[in-house]
Amino acid sequence: MAAPMLAGCNSAALPRRLQRGPLKPLDRSLAGRLQPAEPLVGKPPIYISHSSSDSILPVRTTRESLVPDLSNANYDVTYEEFDGDHEVPAGISESALDWFLGVSPAP
Repeated sequence: MAAPMLAGCNSAALPRRLQRGPLKPLDRSLAGRLQPAEPLVGKPPIYISHSSSDSILPVRTTRESLVPDLSNANYDVTYEEFDGDHEVPAGISESALDWFLGVSPAP
């Protein structure tokens, strides 16, 4: 099974990266900079969070394009939207870590 992937506010490059095939573990932090491992196996579950008032990357891009595109490509996507600007609050970081570790599902 492919390793889980966390994507934050900088997830705009994710769709381009996924066109090259499933991600390998290091790609979680280096998305778009590494070539996919051969052979390509599986699709990682993906956690994406985005702030509702992001002044850098509008949430609409993630909510209306990125998440549906990934879901339509049969990726298991967990999406969490929160109040705030271009940031990752402690509660979202905790939720993402819990999701990654399988401690509890993200809300």
